[in-house]
Amino acid sequence: MKDSDMSSRSRVFATSELFELILLKLPMRDLLLASQISKTFHATITTSPALQYALFFRPINGSPPQADIPNLEINPLLDVTFPGFLSDAPEIPIEEWDLHFNRFPNPPEPYDSSSTALYLCSAWSLRPEAFARKEASWRRMLVCQPPVRRLTLINKFDGEGGTSVDEGSLDFEEGEGLRMHTLADYLYGNVAARPFFRPTFLTRTRWGEVEYDAAACKEQRRLTLWLKVNGYVSCIPQVEEKLDLYRSEGYEKVWIPVVEKLRPDTG
Repeated sequence: MKDSDMSSRSRVFATSELFELILLKLPMRDLLLASQISKTFHATITTSPALQYALFFRPINGSPPQADIPNLEINPLLDVTFPGFLSDAPEIPIEEWDLHFNRFPNPPEPYDSSSTALYLCSAWSLRPEAFARKEASWRRMLVCQPPVRRLTLINKFDGEGGTSVDEGSLDFEEGEGLRMHTLADYLYGNVAARPFFRPTFLTRTRWGEVEYDAAACKEQRRLTLWLKVNGYVSCIPQVEEKLDLYRSEGYEKVWIPVVEKLRPDTG
């Protein structure tokens, strides 16, 4: 390599603004890997606000849309890594089903929408050791930009005695938001590790209703993720195998306070 080439490269690395612009052109996955190349790459990527925004590690303070146009971006890396967790899972053609699931002893059936099928579709199934690490980068990522400020839960369980519905919400401070470890840990503890038969969950992200913020003396709208969990409880045991493979080493129980509990009048 010529000295002039080395000198040009050194000048690029020494010019933080130019180096940052080059790194911003990288796909998310490559940008994460680039931080492991050298101390220079690591320092630039971890201290640059623009690069931290791009990696969904640092929240963007966005304003709610004036119209019903959702100015939000689901984390694209998480969306691909955990299909069906943050948006609708892509359909897998029947002729390709076996190619995706023949490595599992009890694969889901085609068009299975249960939580079991969603977990098996995730990249976690291919590299469980990497994803289970406490320090895995996916755990620190925001699920959306601007950040989700409220996680609203609707738990619905059907059984022989009727239907029960629990509703609750978890709010996040200004300048913070819902990170994937909170959602994943809640789903593990309340869906994957529950013995109910083939529960399902569904998420939707959108701007909530206009609220009055007394502290700031202004109206605001929170970006909200609605999480709906459906389960069936039968007097005849139909126990689903717990998905212990998907427990993170950093797992912590997530408690969402229930604000309303509805149960049918059984007479």
